[in-house]
Amino acid sequence: MVGVYPTVAFNEIDNTAEIAISNPIDSDFNQHQIFETGYSTKGSNRGLGLTNVRDLVEQQKGFYMDIETKKNYVTMTLIVTEDK
Repeated sequence: MVGVYPTVAFNEIDNTAEIAISNPIDSDFNQHQIFETGYSTKGSNRGLGLTNVRDLVEQQKGFYMDIETKKNYVTMTLIVTEDK
């Protein structure tokens, strides 16, 4: 996809912060595979970033991950809520 770039958005509403990253994807995109340790579409010796994010979300209270695929994009949103 020449000339197509990811976008990033930061939002804060009340006690909730959201960081959303939208990336172009190919038709063979598998959203479950991207969280596997070592998996990368960019080559070898990669594939740790999303694994680390998944582990962080699972370990922290008030952290949530939302994934949405639409057309040729995947949007991953990290949601952080204030712990009460």
